[in-house]
Amino acid sequence: MLVAAADGILDKSEGDCLLQIGNKLDLTSEDVQSIAENLDVLSFVVASEGMQRTLELQTLVQMMLQDGTVR
Repeated sequence: MLVAAADGILDKSEGDCLLQIGNKLDLTSEDVQSIAENLDVLSFVVASEGMQRTLELQTLVQMMLQDGTVR
């Protein structure tokens, strides 16, 4: 969520990607919306385990490339 909003713009493709990730985590669209509405209280936490770190990095890169603009 924080990566998607990092450029100040959350476009449709990023929103769709966030909903897909939320679905994989058994979150409803309302859950995802609630998280998006509370970005100011979120912080980024790096995973401690190797495999989890790799998966999170993969997701971060996917989200960065989602809207076609990397900043």
